Amino acid sequence: PNSTYTCCAPDQIANMANQFGMAKLMLGRCPSCYYNFRSLFCSMTCSPDHNRFLAITDYGTSTLYPGKTTVEAINYTIADDFAERILTSCRDVLYPGGNQHSLDSMCGRPYDQCTKEAFMQYLGIDNPQVPFPIHILFSNNTSEAESYYNQTTFLCSEPILSRYENKTACGCLDCQKSCSPTPPDVPDKKFTIWNLDGWFVIAIVGIVLLLSTFFLSTFTISKLRKSRATEYRFTGEI
Repeated sequence: PNSTYTCCAPDQIANMANQFGMAKLMLGRCPSCYYNFRSLFCSMTCSPDHNRFLAITDYGTSTLYPGKTTVEAINYTIADDFAERILTSCRDVLYPGGNQHSLDSMCGRPYDQCTKEAFMQYLGIDNPQVPFPIHILFSNNTSEAESYYNQTTFLCSEPILSRYENKTACGCLDCQKSCSPTPPDVPDKKFTIWNLDGWFVIAIVGIVLLLSTFFLSTFTISKLRKSRATEYRFTGEI
């Protein structure tokens, strides 16, 4: 690859940075998502290796600068898993001030149904803000790695540690992987007596005691009645 860092002039870079205003508003809550998202378009705009992964498919004539040729459509080939990593890092990001996910507005479908194909289709073709059609194509042919763009990305749960940035990981609201694991339910210790359910044993013992008391009382009362009857007969005979 070319050793030149960028093919954009300072004013072009500044202009591109300004174009990220809406994306920063919608994705900036999660630094790694926003970083990954920017890398997709920064490389498309300013990479010195455009000839590897970028192809102009349609030209036009400038109305602002007569006689000048304009780009009307391009093919931008990226690694299949690069697109997937960008989507994964951004999937749970919430739009500031609400409970709506940012991808609901950036994918053309609900965030949990967004696929990398739909995401890139919306960013490059369906988005009314794109200046011309950007056909984002995927490749997973590792033997032809020089023919598509790939870039290191950060998980939403990872801090950004790079030459130019030092950012913390995304918060729990915008990244499920950043949330602390839910402690497992600890079952209540079972109350047992002699390896049997403790309350069952207590109930049986209670019933036995009640029955014993009942029979003992019945026997005692019967005994007393017989004793009194015998005593009465004995007194009468005298």
